[in-house]
Amino acid sequence: MEMLIYMNITIFGVGAVGGVFAARLALAGHNLCLIARESFMRAVLDQGGLRFVSENNQSFQITELEVRTRLHKTIPLELILVTTKAYDNLEVSRELARFASPETRVLLIQNGVGNSQEFTQHFPSHQVYRAITTIGAQVLEPGFVIEKATGTLTLGKEGSPLDSEEDLPFLEQLCELFTTAQITTTIAPDIQRVIWRKTLINAALNPVCAILGVKNGCLLDGARLEHFFEAVLLEGQQILESSSIFFSRSELLASAKAIVQKTAENRCSMLQDLLHGKRTEIDYLNFQFVKLANQLRVAAPLNEQLYSLIKHLEEGNLQREKAKNQLLAIVNRF
Repeated sequence: MEMLIYMNITIFGVGAVGGVFAARLALAGHNLCLIARESFMRAVLDQGGLRFVSENNQSFQITELEVRTRLHKTIPLELILVTTKAYDNLEVSRELARFASPETRVLLIQNGVGNSQEFTQHFPSHQVYRAITTIGAQVLEPGFVIEKATGTLTLGKEGSPLDSEEDLPFLEQLCELFTTAQITTTIAPDIQRVIWRKTLINAALNPVCAILGVKNGCLLDGARLEHFFEAVLLEGQQILESSSIFFSRSELLASAKAIVQKTAENRCSMLQDLLHGKRTEIDYLNFQFVKLANQLRVAAPLNEQLYSLIKHLEEGNLQREKAKNQLLAIVNRF
């Protein structure tokens, strides 16, 4: 594991974000094996490669990659990028552990808090790392990925400080690896703050846009909706402050609104999940604030309401129009 450039990389779970990483790493000349759904594999085989459109509208047909629907002992597992949804982690970690070696390193590129815990049940902690990305992406159809925003990648270790002798050299090599793929990458000494910060913003953006069925930019289109967006952000911030995790109110609001503006034309992942009848990541976003608030015995009414509405939509217990009207009734109080 001394040199990561042109090493063997496995991407497990090739959706929108995983597709962008696959495309950029393949274009940089790295050896890739993609573990994806059968529909994705068939599309790539039928069309002669992964179709990729970058943020600056360059089109690529990427042929230098291997696609499988499951792992096999012949696949060398040196570096595994896990880009599945967080709720799949227990099953994914079990599967990867069956084929991994002591030299394997796992990088979780996911939303959510505490994602590493399920992996460290099956891997030693020194083999598991976290990453947070602001890359925006969309799957137009199986085997066809569009990069909506280039974004950044932040690397670190969840749940424990970085070891200067082992973790830091490895993460520095990862920075070099992703830099060759034109992905701006940094190392966070305390990635837990980075994770919570993104979770704060996602918890205010994703469920609101998903319930209303709107693009991200609509959050800033009207005063009441913008005030509600701010209120959800600040409720999460106050809960974290009760747990001694501090963020500047003005900086948080400014950065959240900048993200909304940058991704104004995007449909958030939670909205896409609901439209496709898939499970959302609400348990790893708003529910984390509800759970922490209960532990601290503080209130989290807005996060509770958003969590409840999304869960009812997920489970088919509430019609979309009724959920939308219920949320608008709450928004109209602001």
